[in-house]
Amino acid sequence: VVHVGSGQQWGNVYDAAAKLGKVVIGGADGSVGLGGHIQGGGYGPRSATYGLAPDQVLQVTVVTTQGDVLVANNTAHQDLFWAVRGGGGGSYGVVTEYVLKAYPAPANSVAGTLAISAGKNATGNITWDAFAVLLNHIPDLMDQGLWGNAIAFGSTPGEVSATVQLSAYNSTAANLTALVEPIIAAIRNTTGGSNSSLSLQWSEPTVAPFDRNSSSKTPSNTAGSGGLETSRLLGRAQLTLPYKQVSSYLRRIMYTEPGSGRAMLILGLMAGPGVNNTPLERQGAVNPVWRSTYVHAISGSGPASDETDSPSQIIKKSAEWYEVNREAVWREWAPNTGAYMNEANPYNSNWKHDFFGVNYDRLAAIKRKYDPSESLYAVSRVGSEWWDYDMQTGKLCRVE
Repeated sequence: VVHVGSGQQWGNVYDAAAKLGKVVIGGADGSVGLGGHIQGGGYGPRSATYGLAPDQVLQVTVVTTQGDVLVANNTAHQDLFWAVRGGGGGSYGVVTEYVLKAYPAPANSVAGTLAISAGKNATGNITWDAFAVLLNHIPDLMDQGLWGNAIAFGSTPGEVSATVQLSAYNSTAANLTALVEPIIAAIRNTTGGSNSSLSLQWSEPTVAPFDRNSSSKTPSNTAGSGGLETSRLLGRAQLTLPYKQVSSYLRRIMYTEPGSGRAMLILGLMAGPGVNNTPLERQGAVNPVWRSTYVHAISGSGPASDETDSPSQIIKKSAEWYEVNREAVWREWAPNTGAYMNEANPYNSNWKHDFFGVNYDRLAAIKRKYDPSESLYAVSRVGSEWWDYDMQTGKLCRVE
């Protein structure tokens, strides 16, 4: 196990664990902080193997708004221990320390990249269909130990281009290629795409020692940016719909208004077996739909903004646009799932269901118990409906 302060960044924790030949389960970027990541139900590259970040928590130390310092685990303050493992950050108390489960480091990591793009004679929706066929096969690939991520850019009407990185631990380049080649053949056979109409490029996989592949030294490309995003947790049922249906959903979720550029879709292939098979006693308050999830999908690129609008007006207009053009599509495609709250639209009108699922009422009762003064507030988190937040002034007023 490792004992860490909640204000640490994952990169520092990874480095300390690596010196002992261990790994811990956290975010993909070393700059991510532990506190909000764990409490929000965080995932990362090793989640497909070992589970979510909150699944690894063995004990927490929490300071309540009443000034009590509580050690919570499976035998003490069990309700609080359950809540802070995925029930949303900034809600129940201030977590100062985590005790986390650690694992032996893998010997290596193997990674290859599949690129999908239009050929010079592309017609119709062939690239969208190809992307959809790939998604049809993702659950089976992940069940065989693969994980990764994808990024796609596209517009409707128009084509989509996607780059998918697939990885495996303790494997070989030959094994990875053997798993991917039948998928490439299936894409061509299903879509009828010839080499001139559809480009499918598979890179020769690289094999690297685990510590090189998971370096915490690579900084984020940008310090920050503005905008909203929306997301959905997708399981086997959603990913394996008939490919034409998946293709249609992809085009709709990447719809853009004229003048707003191309849409971006990011897929985290980081749930699957490790998350699905986590023992019940380690699951905490994470939205239960995570346990049948394979892909966390994030859609960006909202409406074109009016530079004369104030920041609050821009957010309000964007939130209204997202509700119609993104959230409605997610609900149709995946009506009974939800969203990862740390990378989602905070103005989603159905945030209670999508972020917390069936756990919300129990979490609200726990918040009232440990934060009776309701001193802790965050947008679209447990108890936020008890307050009215003025975005322009930052003031909070109690809802009567």
